[in-house]
Amino acid sequence: MPHERPGSPSTHHVPSRSELVEREQRYNQLSSQYLSLVSHLEALTSSSVAGASLNPNSSSSSRTVSNVVFVLFFLVFSCFVFLLVMELLSMLTPYPPLKQ
Repeated sequence: MPHERPGSPSTHHVPSRSELVEREQRYNQLSSQYLSLVSHLEALTSSSVAGASLNPNSSSSSRTVSNVVFVLFFLVFSCFVFLLVMELLSMLTPYPPLKQ
């Protein structure tokens, strides 16, 4: 009987049903947090735009606020997309068992 190497495909850990359920729950939680964050940022952006239309003298500061909100939104969006992609990859890719 040949000795199998630790990295060979036949020794990869196959996730159990409970692990898959846990991964799906983490993915769903990340998705809901992302959607909640998007709605909060949209509300913040629309309120700053509404403030600019009510007070034309403060349009410069309102544009600055709007730009900052956009940059923050982009950064948070990028982080969440990265986390979601990593979570999806972990759901699709089996990983080797942990060495003890």
